[in-house]
Amino acid sequence: MPSLWMLVRASGTVDIVLLTVTVALGVSTIGSGAVGGAPRFFIRHIHRDASLLAVALLIAHVVAAVMLLHLDLIPSVVPFASHTRRLYLGLGVLGADLMVAVAVTSMVRMRLGLRRWRWLHLTAYLAWGAAIVHGAAPGTDVGVPWVADLDIACVLVVVACAIVRLLQLQRHQPLRLLMGGAVAALALIGFVTWVHTGPSTTAPSSGPTAPALAQLDVTEN
Repeated sequence: MPSLWMLVRASGTVDIVLLTVTVALGVSTIGSGAVGGAPRFFIRHIHRDASLLAVALLIAHVVAAVMLLHLDLIPSVVPFASHTRRLYLGLGVLGADLMVAVAVTSMVRMRLGLRRWRWLHLTAYLAWGAAIVHGAAPGTDVGVPWVADLDIACVLVVVACAIVRLLQLQRHQPLRLLMGGAVAALALIGFVTWVHTGPSTTAPSSGPTAPALAQLDVTEN
């Protein structure tokens, strides 16, 4: 049990970082020929490699979580089908499903067509958002405060990249810039407030997995 829980934590935390890198690179290259002087094909290679590593770690994370929580097949692949912490586990499953869908469709994008693939590829942002909330919400890292700081840093990186791209794409549209900046600031402030005052500040106290998770947290701390 402790080794499985460590694998769940480590793979999930690193996966969040890799997914953030992937999304940040994707946002940075929208409509851009180069980023910081680096050619676009170089950024694309990093983007692709980071996404592949994220999917590989995702598989390890899901397998370890299924073994730890003794989940059945359906709750493991169907979002919000679990009876245990349905919302946050469901968001994790949703993010995982979308990540796999993006990876699979990227391998056959020539058959899908560029426009259709681009629309499907946009679900990567939804997958990132679901993964961030899933990772920050369960509350099992109450004894590891830097994990919450890492989640906040990931959101800050993506928001910063989005603001930079907005400035580049909408430099002659001050109203759109102002609205976009306000939305980004509110999203970041809301997330930071939620992380520090929401479910992640308390360890799970109910549900069939609560005793096991609480025992593992005590053991590790």
